This record gives sequence, structure tokens and C-alpha cells, in this order.
Amino acid sequence: MSYFLARHLILAPIFAAALAVFPLSSLAPGNEKFARSEAHSRGDVVVCENRAPAPQREPAYHHQPPTGLLPATLDPAQFRNEKVAFVAYCIARKIRSLLYQEPCYCECDQFAGHQSLLDCYTSRHGRGCEKCQAEVFFIYEQSRAGRTADEIRALMDKGDYRKIDTQKYAAEHLAEYRQSAP
Repeated sequence: MSYFLARHLILAPIFAAALAVFPLSSLAPGNEKFARSEAHSRGDVVVCENRAPAPQREPAYHHQPPTGLLPATLDPAQFRNEKVAFVAYCIARKIRSLLYQEPCYCECDQFAGHQSLLDCYTSRHGRGCEKCQAEVFFIYEQSRAGRTADEIRALMDKGDYRKIDTQKYAAEHLAEYRQSAP
């Protein structure tokens, strides 16, 4: 058997597996991710202005203030040794009704069934999600500046919460929350 034939017999299953994962149809118009990466690897300029933008999905939140009792957030004391989580849960406990009216942009409504940002803090999700932590810090600061839930949501929709450095914010406020925590 020639080397050429042997090499192709060995590589055939690998190519078949690759086509199963990334079929040629993935390079067709409408699959922008693969089409762009292939065009980029060739050095082509990708023109997007004639394409319709991808529809934006609105994250889950409650459109009105709560009418009944809200669930409690987890006790921040559980996170006493994790400064960002500790400060985030302390703040979440203070502004539950506002968090009830705000979406979470980490898509936890899709993978965890959350109905608002409050759900991130009634569970352990807020402990490790930097996006949720930035959101709660941002919402708290905006509420202290006198903004309403609707105004805050509009700023969050623009991505303004991404400007929050969670480590820096927690470090700046840790002492005040450690003193006030039970």
C-alpha cells in the first residue's frame, strides 16, 4: 500500500468526524459565525450593513414593583471570606424590591429559570457570577443617585453596568458592610 493511500485512509475518519461537527452548510449564508471566521482566515473583508441585526432577547424581569412578600436573599455571612460576594449579598438584601424589577444579563433566566436579578441572590448564583455582582453594585449606586427602576434598566440595557470593577468596588465598601453585618 502506498504511503499516499495509507495516509488518506487514516485521515478519512478524522475528516468525517470534523464534517459531522462542522458541516459545510455551516459556511453557508445565515451562519455568520463560521462564514466570518472562514472569510477572516482568507483575509476577506466581511460586509455586514445589509444584514438584519440578530434579534435581541429581553432578559426576564418583573415589569411592576412587587405586590407581596419577596423571598429573602441568602445570608451574606456565608460569604464573609469572599469580599465581592459578601458585599454583593449585603447590598442585594437591602434592595430586594428593586432587584425584583431588574433583569440579569448573564442569561440565568435561560439556564436557571431566574425571573429577575433578585433570583441570583436568593440562590448561590450571585456568589460566583461577576456579571451579577457588577449589576447589583451598579443598580445600588444608581438607586442612591435617585434613578427609578425603569431608568436603571435603560442604563443597564446600554451595558453601563460593565464599567463596574467588582473587586475595586467590594474593596472600597467591605469595611462598611462588615460593620453592619450581623
